[in-house]
Amino acid sequence: MSRPGGPGRTAALAMPLLLGVAAFAHAGLNAGAEARLYWQSTSNGTGLAARDNTSSAPNLLVTVKGLKSLRGVEVQLFINSFDGAGVPAAWHMESGGCADGFATFNPGGRGGLYPNVFNDSVAVPGLHVVENTMLLGTGDCRTHHGIGQFHLAAVGEAGSARNPSREYAIWSINFDLANSTDSLGVPCAGGQRRSCGPPGCVFWPRHQSVLWRGAGFLRD
Repeated sequence: MSRPGGPGRTAALAMPLLLGVAAFAHAGLNAGAEARLYWQSTSNGTGLAARDNTSSAPNLLVTVKGLKSLRGVEVQLFINSFDGAGVPAAWHMESGGCADGFATFNPGGRGGLYPNVFNDSVAVPGLHVVENTMLLGTGDCRTHHGIGQFHLAAVGEAGSARNPSREYAIWSINFDLANSTDSLGVPCAGGQRRSCGPPGCVFWPRHQSVLWRGAGFLRD
């Protein structure tokens, strides 16, 4: 079961996931805008109010409401095992990891209830997605002590107006824990196809310009 740190939650294998809500702390044009972290009911469905997740194919969603203008975004979500022993193999979705290819990273989400923050109404011109992936074992402060990071960075050539009354999708990640295998077809440890999973995982956002009201964790 899994738990991220926001007001969202669905389910993944035998682990509970906890998610949290966030609010932008900076002043300026988008002062008061609020970012939220959810488990999604489906790949393009409603963000769930509950924070536990027991699905073998959980969907993670980051949204924002109160936005007046957008040029670019950066999202950093960290993951580690609940006991601090490192990220379970089934969550190694980084390039070359055991579960490489078993997660889909979607800038702007996958449509449905939450419009794409990058192209709703007037698209952000010249949008460049700098990074849209998971990082692990990079040898620097981004993934120190065995911590993994899900990272989105995207910026355009100029800003575009947004409707502050709408809740926009910034990023969604669709995980396939049930089928995650290595290059030889061996199930990754901690996934749905293993009889004994890890003690669980914790998810948390980077505390920088965004103040997150919540934390997340995942455990068996």
